[in-house]
Amino acid sequence: MRRKWTKEAHAFLYQSLTDKFGPYSTWENVYSPGNGRNAEYEAFKKAFELLIPALTGGDPVGSQIDYVIQASTKRELNWDSGRVRTAMLNLSAAYEAGFVGHKAFPQIIGESQAAIRARAERTASATIAALAEHENELPLPVEEEEDNRVVAQ
Repeated sequence: MRRKWTKEAHAFLYQSLTDKFGPYSTWENVYSPGNGRNAEYEAFKKAFELLIPALTGGDPVGSQIDYVIQASTKRELNWDSGRVRTAMLNLSAAYEAGFVGHKAFPQIIGESQAAIRARAERTASATIAALAEHENELPLPVEEEEDNRVVAQ
């Protein structure tokens, strides 16, 4: 299967974007450069589409750039595994071109199910140990008798 977006295409996109509109940190708007250059930006994206004829859809160039913008502006990202490759290619190319800095890279947490279970077990063990350590400080459980008197066990 021939990919529409190659590593080289991403590199060219972000180098061209950075040369023409500057680093993302200088942009006035979240999804466009602002500063009276939004129409020029839209024309840039349309012209770039012509370089990769296989591109289809509403805004294929903007969709690629959105991965980088989302990573730069959101605290948490939830990309499915099919989109992670595309996101990483975009982030890498944008970083290499100077469009974004290292802070654009999201915190990536990858854990196997075994690691998740082990972490949960460690947390449970630590909680039990902490409770045992402070056992004398815990209030005694109480139960109500039939005549509604409260007594300590």
